[in-house]
Amino acid sequence: MQWTVQDYIHFCIRKKWWLITSLLVGTSITIVYSYSLPLIYRSSTLILVEPQKIPVAYVSSTVTSSVQERLNTISQQILSRTNLERIITRFGLSKMEGKEGGELLHRLVRQIDSWAGLSLENILGHHALAKSEGTISLEVMVEAMRKDIEVKVVGAGNAFTISYIGKDPMTVMNVTNTLASLFIEENLKIREQQAEGTTEFLESQLVEAKRQLEIQETALKDFKERRMGSLPGQMDANLRTLDRLQLELQTTNDTLKSTEERKLVLKKLKFEIQNITDPLRSGGEQTLTVPIWASPERQAAVLIRLKEELSRLQAEFNDNYPDVVRLKRQIREAEENAGGMEMSLPAGGPPRPPVAQGDSSQAQHLNPYFSELLTIDSEIESLKRRRERIVGHIKQYEKRVEDTFTNEQNFLNLTRDYEISQRNYQGLLDKRISAKISENLEKRQKAEQFRILDPANLPQKPYKPDRTKIVLLGSLLSGGLGGGLILLREYLGPSYRRPEDFQGVVDIPMLATIPRTKITRKEEPPLITLQEPDSWIAEQYRLLYTRIEQTNQGRQHGILAISSSIQGEGKTITTLNLALVSARDFGKKTLVIEADLKSPKIVAYIQCNSSVGLVELLTNNINSLPFDMLEFGNKNLSILPVVKSIKNSSGILSSSRMKDLLSLLKENYEVILLDSPPILALPDMNIIESLSNGVILVVRAERTRREVVKMAIESLNRDKIVGITFNDVQESTSRYYRYDYLKS
Repeated sequence: MQWTVQDYIHFCIRKKWWLITSLLVGTSITIVYSYSLPLIYRSSTLILVEPQKIPVAYVSSTVTSSVQERLNTISQQILSRTNLERIITRFGLSKMEGKEGGELLHRLVRQIDSWAGLSLENILGHHALAKSEGTISLEVMVEAMRKDIEVKVVGAGNAFTISYIGKDPMTVMNVTNTLASLFIEENLKIREQQAEGTTEFLESQLVEAKRQLEIQETALKDFKERRMGSLPGQMDANLRTLDRLQLELQTTNDTLKSTEERKLVLKKLKFEIQNITDPLRSGGEQTLTVPIWASPERQAAVLIRLKEELSRLQAEFNDNYPDVVRLKRQIREAEENAGGMEMSLPAGGPPRPPVAQGDSSQAQHLNPYFSELLTIDSEIESLKRRRERIVGHIKQYEKRVEDTFTNEQNFLNLTRDYEISQRNYQGLLDKRISAKISENLEKRQKAEQFRILDPANLPQKPYKPDRTKIVLLGSLLSGGLGGGLILLREYLGPSYRRPEDFQGVVDIPMLATIPRTKITRKEEPPLITLQEPDSWIAEQYRLLYTRIEQTNQGRQHGILAISSSIQGEGKTITTLNLALVSARDFGKKTLVIEADLKSPKIVAYIQCNSSVGLVELLTNNINSLPFDMLEFGNKNLSILPVVKSIKNSSGILSSSRMKDLLSLLKENYEVILLDSPPILALPDMNIIESLSNGVILVVRAERTRREVVKMAIESLNRDKIVGITFNDVQESTSRYYRYDYLKS
């Protein structure tokens, strides 16, 4: 069952003395400690970060780090061992701390002397104390001073504070002002060094960039010279030239073809003419009075061939083509010659030309196609040479085009490297110029700089210790420690506080919850059912009897043993109150037998002086038992106490006389309650368990540990256990189960 906040509060209230004691002790120690601490003073100065005086749009600073970053760098340099040792020596801080340590030691020794009554100064010797008053080592002072200095950025980073704490107000103020001056000087130095370093670095990089640029320029120039004509930029010109050469080659081939065809036609015509003139040359000395076209058949044959050749050429070319024009002219001349020709042949044979028979040279010149054939041959040779020249140019330009694709990637690589080097060089050149201007800006102190806005103040009251906070914190810790001890105790030894705590732990029914009584006695708790029969607690005892009767249905519980795990859980008071309720409220003839022979308690409640008790009856003759036993509280209630305790309780309880006594008493009483000894303390309870018809286990709230209750239950017969009576429950817990009808 989980605890609520209210449960914790009530639990702590019940253990309030633990909390009060812990709170008082802790608060006292805290007060003594707070007033033993030395007074610490704190001084601060505010430093403004002034922006650049010249607009950034005109001049940009090369120091681009933030204020926080520069403060970290400056702080590391200022808080170095060398600077701090210089400050410690200048203001004599080591002697002041040593003197303070000596005073604290003297104070501690005097306090111990006053408490213990000893003379520690004489025991330790003045030499040791004098030595402790010396200066503290610089290493220790440096580490301590670093912790005492605080640098903090204020707002959006346009200001920061420098604080220092120490024991002397004037020294604290002077040290703070010194630190502020060091910050301003170090900032100017760092900014100037960074600007100069930037300029030097850019100049070195600029030299290297220029060397790389010159190398790229030389490589690009050499490549252009070696690959002139096949560069990527000349691709279009080469392709246009190649197209022109291809067209020129096609034209030349066409012209050569037509010229060769014309030569072939002329050769045929020449051959025909030779066939006509050869018979004339073989006719002797006769003169030809008519042209050589004397034979109409020859003339007709030549004319037909000329016209056929003209028709073929006209099918391929237009009328302005030179060969077409020439053939038309020849056909016209042949037709004219055929129309006006007069031929007179001698009677003895065919006509002869007017030339000598052996003069062949003259006959050839008489052929009209001879000179034209010579011209055509010369033209054909010229066209062939031209074609060869064009083919050579075409191969050359084709090679250039092929090389262009190979050279393009190399040219691009060289160009890209050159452009990158050029941009890099130009960028470094611009940056070098800007860095130089920024360096002049820093040297003339026109850039961002620190300015003291509020000088260090002289502290008027201590910064530490805050005794109020220390005492308050100590009180809270003391209270928390007390509460923790209470909870730890409950955790280490858990007990039952509420009826719900039994759920899931033991499977024994809960008969009644008896609240804690408000009536107190020094010796024993009161019999509440006798003193306040109408109280809420008396009602719980009546509820206990009712539930016992409910569990008694179907079987007889003539003898009930009331016991507890250990001593002090209220089994005797529970037995007497239950007996009073049974006898007075329910009219049952009830007998209470005190079965705890070693530690009897009933006599203290009933205050009787009888000399006859259970032990006396068991040792005497049972048959002489008087039936008018001691009455208590009601005529239906009888008590059989133990007048005198004995050691051998097990022997008497296990005797046959005890069994016979109980058998005899059962015939005279309706309810017999045995005030039994604790279960775990003695073996007597195992004997009483065998003599009784049922066992009621009394568990005291917030006392009996849970494992003890479980051990007690396990040592008994589960069938004999009637239930549990939860005794002495806190009022806040039992109030939940209370009805308010009693108030009406």
